[in-house]
Amino acid sequence: MILFPRASGRLPFRVFAFLLLCALAPITARGQAEHVETGHPVYDFLNRLHVRQVIDGFSRTVLPLERKQVTQYLREAGARSEQMSVGEREVLARYADEFVAEADGTQRAVVLLVALEGLTYDEARVKHPAGYAAFEGRNADYDFENGESLRAMFERVTGKLQAIAAAHPGRNVVVVLHGGVLDIINRFVRGNSLETPRDFLIPNAGINWISMAGEAWHLDTWGETGHLEPGALDELPS
Repeated sequence: MILFPRASGRLPFRVFAFLLLCALAPITARGQAEHVETGHPVYDFLNRLHVRQVIDGFSRTVLPLERKQVTQYLREAGARSEQMSVGEREVLARYADEFVAEADGTQRAVVLLVALEGLTYDEARVKHPAGYAAFEGRNADYDFENGESLRAMFERVTGKLQAIAAAHPGRNVVVVLHGGVLDIINRFVRGNSLETPRDFLIPNAGINWISMAGEAWHLDTWGETGHLEPGALDELPS
C-alpha cells in the first residue's frame, strides 16, 4: 500500500485498487514446493530482520531458499520476537502459519483451493463435490475444512479497508489485491450480499476506484482496462 498523489475530487478519501493475477499460470501445490520463489515477500521481511540483527546469516545473494531454510529463519525470529515491533510480530504470525505451522502439521487453514490446484473445474466437481458445491454456490458460511469462510473473509477484508480509510483521511491510497478480495470490496461498497451471483468483472491488472465520504462508500469506476491491450481476461472463466 502506498499513497497515490491524485487530486481527491468531490470525496475526501479514495482507494485505487489494482488486481495483479496470473490466472492461467500453472501452480504447484504448496506442500510439494522445494524452493520459495524469489519474488515471495517473505524475503523482504527476512532481510529487514537481518538488517536489524534479529536473525543471522540471511542473504539475498543466495535466493531462492528451500522452504525448510525459510522456516528455520522464521523459527529463529520467533525465538527473538521481543526484539520486534508489534507490526513485525503480526507479519511474523502470518508467515509462521504459512511456513512453520505447515512444517509442524498444525496449519490452521486447509484451504479448498490448495486441494483443487491443477484440476479443471469439471475434475474439481468430481473429486471434491461438497467443497466445490460450496465454492460454486457461494455458501458464505462454509469454511472449507477449517479454513476461512466467505463471511469471515468479508469481516477481515472490510475491517482492513475501513482501517485504511481511517488512517488516511483526505488522501488517495493504492492497494494491490487479488480477485477474491476485490469481489468482497465490490459487494461491500455496493451493499450486495455475499451469496448473490457476481454481476461484475474483475479483469486481470484492472484498475478500480472506490471512495468514502463520511460513513458512505462509493464505487467511482470499476474494471478500468484502458491502460492494457484489448482482451484483458477476468479472474474467473465465464
